[in-house]
Amino acid sequence: NKTQGKEIMQYLVKHGSYINSTNNNGVSAFTLAIIENDIDSARYLKSNGANINQVDNNGNDALLLATKDSNLNAYYFLVDECEMDINSTNNEGKTPLMYAIESGNFDIINSLLANNHINLKKSDKNGKTALMYAAEAGYIKIIFDLVHKYGADINDTDTKGNTSLMYSLKSANPQVVQMVIDLHADKEMRNKKGLTALDMAKSYEEPEYEEIIKILDGTKEQEAALAAEQAAKKKAPAKKSAKKK
Repeated sequence: NKTQGKEIMQYLVKHGSYINSTNNNGVSAFTLAIIENDIDSARYLKSNGANINQVDNNGNDALLLATKDSNLNAYYFLVDECEMDINSTNNEGKTPLMYAIESGNFDIINSLLANNHINLKKSDKNGKTALMYAAEAGYIKIIFDLVHKYGADINDTDTKGNTSLMYSLKSANPQVVQMVIDLHADKEMRNKKGLTALDMAKSYEEPEYEEIIKILDGTKEQEAALAAEQAAKKKAPAKKSAKKK
């Protein structure tokens, strides 16, 4: 019962319990209130001196956990009222934006991107950027916005040399791969194993990858050019043959 839990918490705080005590996982009462979406309790703890930036054993602060759980109410409370750092990272190097992309919460994603303090150059411990997360998830609009509006580098690489184009293969969506190429991804780049995106696409067996392979090897462009040429020929008026005298 949330009301009963709040009363117990208030009693303990009033009677001298250490407000920033944590459980075995390093989770404080404030963070627990956020996890449970109990904003009233979180606000009460904050007003009584709780450390809102405390992290758990995995290096997660309350905002990272809120975005990981796609908790919109907690997110707005932590960003608007608590003014928490939107670029915080945990032990894996993940940021709130990366978690928001993974959880697919576009309200949080767009809010973070609209924040002037967002740092899109951050990468996780494997060198994976927010753009790579978006490419992997197949979020076309987010990919476009990250590159065009916010200046993310389409040809950045992770620690293994993989690019956003290579990550886009995991979406299994030809439109996503085409979008990344249209944003000037370098198809010839190789990762540290010496593989191009085309090499990697050929390792997949799903039928969607047949079209992706065509996009990557230029066959799709050739087919489109040929179709356009044939259509133009059909539209062109037939030449009149000269009359015999």
